[in-house]
Amino acid sequence: MDWRSTATLRCKLRSRRVRIALLVLVGIVAWYLVALATQKDAIRQAVFRHQISPFSPHNDVYYLSIEGKRDPSAWLLAQFRGSNPPVLSASQAPPHMGANDLIPTPAPAGRRPAILSIDRIKLVLPFLAVVDGGRYEGWLAASGTTYVVIWIGRGWTVCWARLNWIS
Repeated sequence: MDWRSTATLRCKLRSRRVRIALLVLVGIVAWYLVALATQKDAIRQAVFRHQISPFSPHNDVYYLSIEGKRDPSAWLLAQFRGSNPPVLSASQAPPHMGANDLIPTPAPAGRRPAILSIDRIKLVLPFLAVVDGGRYEGWLAASGTTYVVIWIGRGWTVCWARLNWIS
């Protein structure tokens, strides 16, 4: 074996190692992004449950919205399936419930709806997140809140909430 064939063999081995390393790196990044999306949905679930539970016994239906007007994932909506009062996606809200609608219109007969929103999630540490969200119940009936959510045991829990604004 002469020096040229040895150098060629080394280049082939090196390029194969580089390809394998890149493939492993892409796999790790893909796994991280999927895990991050799942964690964000779990954090959203904790905040939505906090918004629904003891603070709003007067609402008959809740509509969930994330990052503006986007609907939550199917997994997140499935976590609220069968709940009373019902929890639906924001796209199912009646037209008068649009957050930019300044003209008050009556809600559907006998329904007192609320749009619950989560606009931003910032993971400060792997076990600590800061979430900006709020609620909209109609004209001059809205608020914005910052939540601190921590990982305790096997799930996320809201440990602190600060009301930022109210109308």
